[in-house]
Amino acid sequence: MHRPVALLGVGSSPSSQRDFWGSTLVTSSYVRLTPDEKSKQGSIWNTVPCYLKDWEMHVQFKVHGSGKKNLHGDGLAVWYTKDRLHPGPVFGNQDQFLGLALFVDTFRNDLHGMDVMIDVEDKNEWKECIDIGGVRLPTGYFFGASAATGDLSDNHDIISMKLYQLMVEHTPEEENLDWTKIEPSVSLLKSPKDNIDDPTGNFRGTPLTGWKVFLLLLCALLGIVVCAVVGAVVFQKRQERNKRFY
Repeated sequence: MHRPVALLGVGSSPSSQRDFWGSTLVTSSYVRLTPDEKSKQGSIWNTVPCYLKDWEMHVQFKVHGSGKKNLHGDGLAVWYTKDRLHPGPVFGNQDQFLGLALFVDTFRNDLHGMDVMIDVEDKNEWKECIDIGGVRLPTGYFFGASAATGDLSDNHDIISMKLYQLMVEHTPEEENLDWTKIEPSVSLLKSPKDNIDDPTGNFRGTPLTGWKVFLLLLCALLGIVVCAVVGAVVFQKRQERNKRFY
């Protein structure tokens, strides 16, 4: 692992390598994407794309405000995408994007709330939150962070974003691959939330290929046709039965 590079204006990142939008405030110690006020949006993006094939990012953030306990909103997101600086409805960014996004949704949408395992006490005791294998990302995309508030509000602060280059052995085919032209993909289809009843804790989902999607659509279409035919036959028999009583 190489020496980290500070990103998005936090730390030593030059101002010429970042753009920000909305309510974003850049200070010497943090980047505040939104203040603790209602209906605010903000984002900050790198102007220089990342051409590292193998990397690891450490993000330190803080969400805090003057609201009541368990009433927070709306959340923040960390992005690695082809396009940058496009405001929209997803925590201050567009909802149609190509790349990778990590969402920290602080608004309590259901009674179960949200559990996030991180190094809260800053003791360098990291607990695994989620580990997804088979992720392939192209090079040449941009890093960014965004946040939004609604009827509920919080300060959404990025304390630091550090990018580390990793040393990974690749096959000759991978070395000769043009990583700027590959499509973002992941071998896992199912959300970790869908595996809550799995006693092994393993991900059981498999990606849907084009053929699998086609077969699912075909089965659904056949099911609709069968239901329509059965319904028509039942309706006709009822009509004939009703005529006999006249």
